[in-house]
Amino acid sequence: MSTETKTPIVAASEASLFAALPSIVRERLLSHGSRRTFADGAWLHRRGDTDRQLSIVIRGAVQLSNLGRDGRSVVIATLTPGDSFGEFPLFAGSPRFFDFRAVGETDLCVISATRLEQLMSDDRNIATAIITLLANRLQLALEIIDDERRLSLPARTAKTLLRQPRDSEANDRITVTQHALADELGVSRVALGKALTRLRQLGLVETGYGRIRIPDDTQVVNWLVEQSPIVAPAT
Repeated sequence: MSTETKTPIVAASEASLFAALPSIVRERLLSHGSRRTFADGAWLHRRGDTDRQLSIVIRGAVQLSNLGRDGRSVVIATLTPGDSFGEFPLFAGSPRFFDFRAVGETDLCVISATRLEQLMSDDRNIATAIITLLANRLQLALEIIDDERRLSLPARTAKTLLRQPRDSEANDRITVTQHALADELGVSRVALGKALTRLRQLGLVETGYGRIRIPDDTQVVNWLVEQSPIVAPAT
């Protein structure tokens, strides 16, 4: 169940869509949407929905998942404040491919297709930011496919951890659970446990009850460069 208000809102700018927008354009975009609040666990959209609107996470988080025939729901990604979704139904006319559910009390800014089209026509910055967002997502999807073919599970785990949200008070602590991380990687908890053990032996991560920490992102990035089987581009 959701509630709705028409008041203008301003969100954090860490995520990809907002990173490409000047603050004044960002606030204009948000002011043309409706703010909706969802309770923890509420379904926002189901796979197959065909509604056309852009949603921006303002507070809380949104999980993307799919339900298998075996009854197991696999979390694909978690969106945090500043992230957006709904671009594929909007621009490709395709039905939603995932189920979307609120994690914690979650606020969204929802912009209708008609209003977004007008905003994009009025301000090229918005259209350019959305195109950039979609291009980045495509590149990430292709990179994940390539990683699955080339990299070891410890390396894939390290790359996935670097992309995860961090605790607001302890930036080195990953907020994702090991169960959700295993789902995102498409592996069993046992296989993930072995990968984390290897990363811990290398001093790249620290694990404990209900937590994963990366003490030094740069150290992880340097290790991943060493693991890459791809030839570096010519200079």
